[in-house]
Amino acid sequence: MKKDVLISISGIQFSEGANELAPAKTVVAGEYYERNGAHFLMYDEVVEEWGQTIHNFVKIRGGSVEIRRRGLLNTHMVFEQDKKSMTSYRLPFGEMKFGISTTGVKVEEQPSRLTALVNYALDIDGKFFADCEVHIDVRSKEEAAELLAE
Repeated sequence: MKKDVLISISGIQFSEGANELAPAKTVVAGEYYERNGAHFLMYDEVVEEWGQTIHNFVKIRGGSVEIRRRGLLNTHMVFEQDKKSMTSYRLPFGEMKFGISTTGVKVEEQPSRLTALVNYALDIDGKFFADCEVHIDVRSKEEAAELLAE
């Protein structure tokens, strides 16, 4: 895959007792590289209501996905099959601590496309909050039209 890519990240939470799902999707231009069997993504998100940027770094290797976010929001999330990790979100108004219990990580590699599907349970202060799913789809810019049409 080439260095310049289009990255789609979509997520959904299945909250206990909620009648509706809370989907979110971001499509951004970013950079891709591969080193020592791991895939790396870098991209920026602009938070318009705050006028600030969040720098995102994603590492995908086999059965794990790691996401680091720096800027307006700071966090380091690690998703490893059948493992639990702890993370915190540092926001301008304070810090929140979360537990992430990863129940599934599926990575598919193709010459001009990389996808990762992560399923996990999210807890706050040790209490279940939501089952979540994150789907990452990375394509070379030549395939961008197809991704934007979805």
